Amino acid sequence: MANLRKEKRVRFQDSVEVSDGSRQLVREKGKEREVERPSPYSIAVTNRRKERSIIDQLSAFGITADNLVIALDFAVDNRTAGMSSFGGDCLHAVHKGIPNQYMLSMAIVGHAMSNLSVGRAGRPVFLGFSAADRDVFSLGSGEGCVRYDMHSGLRRYKQIAPYVPLGKPSSYAAPIEAAIEIVEKGGFYLLVVFTCGRNEEMWTTVTALKKASKYPLSIVFVGVGDGQWRFFQDLRMCLGLDDTPEARTALSNTSFVNFRDILAMPRVLREKEVRLSSACLHDLPDQYESFVQRGIITAQRCKCRRDSCILLPPDNVLRAEAARRLSCAEPVMAYGPYS
Repeated sequence: MANLRKEKRVRFQDSVEVSDGSRQLVREKGKEREVERPSPYSIAVTNRRKERSIIDQLSAFGITADNLVIALDFAVDNRTAGMSSFGGDCLHAVHKGIPNQYMLSMAIVGHAMSNLSVGRAGRPVFLGFSAADRDVFSLGSGEGCVRYDMHSGLRRYKQIAPYVPLGKPSSYAAPIEAAIEIVEKGGFYLLVVFTCGRNEEMWTTVTALKKASKYPLSIVFVGVGDGQWRFFQDLRMCLGLDDTPEARTALSNTSFVNFRDILAMPRVLREKEVRLSSACLHDLPDQYESFVQRGIITAQRCKCRRDSCILLPPDNVLRAEAARRLSCAEPVMAYGPYS
């Protein structure tokens, strides 16, 4: 143990950094060298250049918000997952005067996707999952109300969120299976699952991801609320240990982004928006090119409509809508892309 401690001390002393805020003095094994420390401004510029590069590549592929599926987690754990990050309120609370993390994160991602093509914003598919009486459902109640433009989708979410009965945490298989049904109609899609992350059904999720690997479907999990995010670490480990082509493809097509960490950064909101959108879209160009090389992107055959596994909204929502109790004050968001 003593030797181990000594070795750690020596390694720690091999490299020492002393900073005065703008420059860094680095000492390595008796040698000193001075390096320029990047300013917050230069970091912001670098991040925006990266985002611009990603946007340019996706624009060249003709991708818009039409290629986006937004899935929102309505599990009962949302009631306690905002204890430290949302003032102790349910993460789906919509009448606090500020946007909840679901609204803000999906607005940021949706805004980035909507701006990929000038003059053609597109309309994402909006889904909910893990409600008490619905595994997966559309936010709209009409036959054609699966897609909304981002502003209308945020407005619809804000209207129905108070009436959706929160259910037991289920696996993420339900939104993944729904996205697969949508992709089967043709085209490439990005499924973004916004979730509080408290889930225990690992193997059904792994099975669904392996099935999704056969389709041109990229999947990003965005964690909102307090966490914890151990499930997603274990998920990647399970896929990594599964030495099959499906698991390897699923691993490369799936990523996780911790929105709470981004939100907690001491930066202006615009910089946080850039970081979240860049993190969600970062792998898309390579994944899209991989789908093209595999020859699995087919032409869009028909418009996205309600499918066999995508149900109507929960009964509470339908009753509230029939009684004309659904309301949403403008602006939809106090701040953010759609304020």
